[in-house]
Amino acid sequence: MFTGKDFNDEKAQKYAPMNLFPIARNYTNWKKYSAQSFKNYDNYDYNYLSRMATKGYLYKTKVKARKQNKNFMIKTIKRANIKPHRQEIFYKIVSLLKEKQIPLLLITIPSARSWTMEKHNTIMDLSKEVGVPFLDLNLNNQLINWKKDTRDEGMHLNDYGAQKVTAYIGEYLKEHNLIENQTISQESQKMWDQDYYDYIEMIN
Repeated sequence: MFTGKDFNDEKAQKYAPMNLFPIARNYTNWKKYSAQSFKNYDNYDYNYLSRMATKGYLYKTKVKARKQNKNFMIKTIKRANIKPHRQEIFYKIVSLLKEKQIPLLLITIPSARSWTMEKHNTIMDLSKEVGVPFLDLNLNNQLINWKKDTRDEGMHLNDYGAQKVTAYIGEYLKEHNLIENQTISQESQKMWDQDYYDYIEMIN
């Protein structure tokens, strides 16, 4: 909502093939590609196969502690600004989910370097406006150990922090009945099982 590049239709057409086909993104290095480029499991480098098995999760166990220990969520009445077109997209997403009767939960993952109380206040205002819950994990001072659970001084979590957050969100979803048990086909079950095996292979 607050960071990242803005994409218009022209940029979307340009970058879509790069997301689908890695070689398009690295066209200048195409001569260096081999089968191993797509199989190399490396804990500290991006690889294409693991992104599929982990559904976008980037597995990192590197620890680089946050240098400061002070509270970054200081109370204020100030609000952070959101670009109008981003807010418009947010409203469209909320409207579509309500139309399809899909529950929505706004979540902010702990990030000591990128999140502020001003941003929290803005998202809280939006959540009240559209009538959806907002879970800001930056307010939970007991959840993350910034000496051990970050890989880049507080910007992103490493795997140790990610496991804590995943467990917390799972319990929250169960407690608030935001997910239901569903029966899936055998074919789908096999695919999920294979993803799990690939993930275990990657981290071991």
